[in-house]
Amino acid sequence: MRSWRRARPDATLTFLCELGPPPYAITGPDGADVPDCWAEALVLQVRVRALWQRVVADSG
Repeated sequence: MRSWRRARPDATLTFLCELGPPPYAITGPDGADVPDCWAEALVLQVRVRALWQRVVADSG
């Protein structure tokens, strides 16, 4: 993210977390999804936004 700050002002940084359905998801012995992928994606969104704010603050 720090090196992204040097990108063009009109550039777009896309963060994609792939927490999809099986076979990508973590599944139990019965084949059902174990985690709540939507909740996990929201947690990642909060963390990534916080990291971005740190990068912005550190670059002055």
